[in-house]
Amino acid sequence: GAWYDPNHNGEGWLLDILPDDRATVAWFSYDPDGNQAWFLNNGTIASNQITFELLKPSGTDFGPSFDTGEINNIAWGTAVFTFDDCNSGTMTYDSVLEGYGSGTMKLSRLTSLTGLECK
Repeated sequence: GAWYDPNHNGEGWLLDILPDDRATVAWFSYDPDGNQAWFLNNGTIASNQITFELLKPSGTDFGPSFDTGEINNIAWGTAVFTFDDCNSGTMTYDSVLEGYGSGTMKLSRLTSLTGLECK
């Protein structure tokens, strides 16, 4: 489902649980200059945590000029999602890129898929 931190309006995460104790995340955020940026990757689930080694894609152009060969996936850093329950938790991050730093954000559920049981 979709998650956000109420203190960070305009930023959030889409999380999908995959088979074999894996998950995928897309974090919609901003770079240190205020430009839109997003970070993504698959991660591993252990107990109530999901750990991701995030990538920051860059390169190609929008629309007809889009070329997958121009995409560069830059190592961004680590994000660890820790869930207190089915609707809340924290996300800690530590970037290896200059200007992003490290910190902790609050997780609040925004959406979930109908009919799926919380585990």
